[in-house]
Amino acid sequence: EDALVPVLCEVKGQVFTQVAISHDRVMAFAPARVTGVSPNCGPTTGGTVISISGEGLNGGENPTIKVRFTFDLSDGMVESRTGRGSIDPVTGCVICRTPPVDLAMSCGLDVSFDNGVTFTSSGIPYDYYVEPSLTGCSPSIIPADTAGQKMAITCDGGFPYPSSSLVKVLFTSKAAEEEEVTVEAMSTEDGILICEIPPLSVADRTVVVTLNGQQYGDDGGGGGA
Repeated sequence: EDALVPVLCEVKGQVFTQVAISHDRVMAFAPARVTGVSPNCGPTTGGTVISISGEGLNGGENPTIKVRFTFDLSDGMVESRTGRGSIDPVTGCVICRTPPVDLAMSCGLDVSFDNGVTFTSSGIPYDYYVEPSLTGCSPSIIPADTAGQKMAITCDGGFPYPSSSLVKVLFTSKAAEEEEVTVEAMSTEDGILICEIPPLSVADRTVVVTLNGQQYGDDGGGGGA
């Protein structure tokens, strides 16, 4: 019996690359489809390493992968930017760094395995935000017995994505011997980020926040533990 051999064919003016054919059979494969992206948000400065999951994302041998970011602009125009991607050999996901943009906005993500000739049509959403500028934290002085109590962190204009499970608070120290301590944010109240104070040794600490679990913004000061 003849084996099915992948070929490039044209049907009614449309090119289908995921087709295999033998002397008596033609088999069409479901097209690649994007179903998720992690993290699903990042700062307008770009540089976020995103992992794109989906179906049929292997691209065959040595694919030239590109990721398209499509923006619906306020004037009804559509703008697209592309970045080079690669396959994570462990997860099978497509990995890409996000390009920078000028404003906080949402976009749709799609993937190409033929150097940008054709793309998936999933349009999975990804959100850009302006990195928040922290203005302070309370309490700013952390006594040794306050572990487990709440800290309130403020920023200009409130936090743009307070409900994200990726929001984390990092307590850093200039002292080389002091460990950095990271805790997950608990909630927000009126745009103020709330977290639980972790057990800390006596040292001057600086508080910084990440909204996507990856990139930390400016510090909001801090206090001695």
